[in-house]
Formats: sequence, structure tokens, C-alpha cells
Amino acid sequence: MKISVQVLFVFLLPFIANTKTTEREDKNIYKEQIRRTIKDSLSDIRKCYEIFLDAMKNSKTNTDGKVVLSWDIDIHGKAQNIKMKEDPFKNETLKKCMTETLQKVQFLKPPDGQITAVEDFPLLLEKTKK
Repeated sequence: MKISVQVLFVFLLPFIANTKTTEREDKNIYKEQIRRTIKDSLSDIRKCYEIFLDAMKNSKTNTDGKVVLSWDIDIHGKAQNIKMKEDPFKNETLKKCMTETLQKVQFLKPPDGQITAVEDFPLLLEKTKK
């Protein structure tokens, strides 16, 4: 059985109407860097999902679904205030593992030196058959 964890689409950071063009470009570049950092960490997120699947192997509960995460990136590039906004599994072990995994990820420091909110970052967790 193959395990698949996918980033569904790029999240949106709040848009500030009065920013200068270069600041907007910096924010767009930073959003892409966040997406790439998460993509590089998918193997660790996949391990959380595998632990969840192993725990649920004798259950008839659906184990495929979309998880939506939100968090802040502090001025040092660390995730904080991590929340699972959508969680179809309601499994504390999966939630704790994903939160701890995200806390270990080193993001680039925000370009403006301020805490950056990452809102509604979706991950599709599913088993795929070869």
C-alpha cells in the first residue's frame, strides 16, 4: 500500500492593499518558500499519517481526508500557534504528531521581520493502491 500526502493548493496570506510593489513581490516569494518548505517536510508528515493508519488498521473508520492547518511563523522562522482547522479524523495522536512535526520545521525568517500568519494550508491524506 502506498501512502500519499499532497499539498492541495497554495494558501493565501492576508493581502495588504497599501503595500508597495516590491513588498508584495517579497510576500509572494515568501509564500512560495513556505509551500516548498512544507513540501520538503512531507516525508515527516507522511510518517504521522502512517502511525495513524497503523493505529486504525482494525477500524472501519475512514482514513482518507483533507486536513487544513493554520499557524504563525515567528521572526526566527519557527511555527507557533498551530491549529488544525479541519480534521475529519478527530484523532489526537495524528494531531499531536503533525503539530510536533510542524514545530520542528525551520522556515525562512519573514522578509518584513514580523510574525507571518499562514491560513488554511490544506493537506490531502490518502492511501493509494499501486
